[in-house]
Amino acid sequence: MFYVGQKVVRLIDGRFIKKGQVVTVTAVANCPKCGEPHISTDVEHGMSGNIFAECIDCSSDINELHGKYAMAAARNFAPLEEYRESYSIAIQLVQEMEQVDKQKVFNPKKETV
Repeated sequence: MFYVGQKVVRLIDGRFIKKGQVVTVTAVANCPKCGEPHISTDVEHGMSGNIFAECIDCSSDINELHGKYAMAAARNFAPLEEYRESYSIAIQLVQEMEQVDKQKVFNPKKETV
């Protein structure tokens, strides 16, 4: 789960926050109707006045997440630390696969049946 002050990265493009953008969580709340977790970020939505947050899934008001800041379903974000760690692991696996492919080219083994 997310916490206020946590750095997170957007996983998909949104209305106010683009994929890959790093933001800070300013509030966390669950929809009172369906329970879907939502976060508010430090990105201003740019609309005039304060707006009330609405659940992405069931359109219920989420009164904890109103104001001038963009909000979204928590599922569209990942903690920055986890994202970087996963990315590093993926890069390492790709490099290892490339190394194995190079070994096959330079050291072809005859297969016997």
